Amino acid sequence: MYKLDVPDANVRVWKDLESGYWHYSFAYLDGSAHYGDSGWGSERWCKEQAKAVYYVRKHKFIKRAKWKRVDL
Repeated sequence: MYKLDVPDANVRVWKDLESGYWHYSFAYLDGSAHYGDSGWGSERWCKEQAKAVYYVRKHKFIKRAKWKRVDL
């Protein structure tokens, strides 16, 4: 699983081991918005989509935000 390194949201990308598909989800830590399990495809596509959702919701550019691998 990967998490986007941003302070105010939980933005994750993970691979479903049964289907082999990648998924992404988005939620603000304060609970004000949730956009979950909204897409599947390649790892790259999911990471781009998850970043785009955060960008649109926050109205700011997050090009420098990095993905961090998180072991479960």
